[in-house]
Amino acid sequence: MKAASASKTILSSLGLWLFASSSSLVSAFDYNITDAGSLYLIDSKTGISGLKTIFVDDAILVTVEDVTWEYTGLEGGMDIVLYRTLVDGVVQATGNISLADVDRELPTSFDCGSVVVSESGTSTIEVILSVDGQPASTSSDYQVYGAGVSIIPLIWILCMALGTKMVELSLFSGIWLASCIVTGSLAQGFRDTLNVYLVDALSDGGNVSVILFTVFLSGTVGMMQKSGGMLGFTRDIAKIAKTPRTGQLACMTVGIIIFFDDYSNVLLAGETMRPLLDLLCISREKLAFIVDATSAPIASISPISSWVGFEVGLISEQLEIIQGMVEARGETLTIKDSGFAIFLQSIKYR
Repeated sequence: MKAASASKTILSSLGLWLFASSSSLVSAFDYNITDAGSLYLIDSKTGISGLKTIFVDDAILVTVEDVTWEYTGLEGGMDIVLYRTLVDGVVQATGNISLADVDRELPTSFDCGSVVVSESGTSTIEVILSVDGQPASTSSDYQVYGAGVSIIPLIWILCMALGTKMVELSLFSGIWLASCIVTGSLAQGFRDTLNVYLVDALSDGGNVSVILFTVFLSGTVGMMQKSGGMLGFTRDIAKIAKTPRTGQLACMTVGIIIFFDDYSNVLLAGETMRPLLDLLCISREKLAFIVDATSAPIASISPISSWVGFEVGLISEQLEIIQGMVEARGETLTIKDSGFAIFLQSIKYR
């Protein structure tokens, strides 16, 4: 009996020791932040994320990403992260984040409140994270402007295109102007124009696919022109379209028939109908309006087009977010659970 009692006592003591040890391993916080990562800004009103510039008096949500942790080996630390968010050295947001429930899956991003910048110019946003009195900070400079500044590059491109008749030069100068606004420097703006907005854009597979598709399609249209096929097509349509009104109707019909891609629509309808509409004394501006009105608008509502995959992808991405929110509330989704089905339902509202 004594042996059995002693065994029970030993086992009980061992169990209590294991429980206490495991509890201390979970609750004792022995990590510190070694690198506060980088800042990620979100417009509080519109939800636009990844801001590069700030508008005066707009509320901006500040998030710290890519936070790095390091094991210290010192048990008994606090499981609370304190943060301070400063704008030009002035504290605008403070708070704390509990890590009691993270269970060693340490977070790498924190929401650190919101800030408002009231003056234009260059402002520095800094976030200081602290665990057990050990601070780690990250900061970045942002250009602050009035809201109307964002439309200046667009107006510049339009004025340059109308004045010089050189679309490529106008677009490049507009990109450079916008880059200068973002960086606050002419030299850095020019470097970013080349490295970020041209080289990086050309390295994207989706952008390259669009460029190659447009080049090959333009080559096909050029072959049709050189072979006389475009002229023959125009002559066939001219037998029906003999007045300005019927000519415009024919142009619109061709635009609707080429529904599978907006780029194809612009190239084919524009090139084939331009000689005919010139003969019917219809202005090039009217031709451009008809072609534009029957290109992307038709392709975007056609169930079979190059637009469908892109639109369905966006809808499906947001649908997954909505489903996650609905399931978290224990509710049932009341709309279609297919991106393509929602796309078809949305056509009647366009």
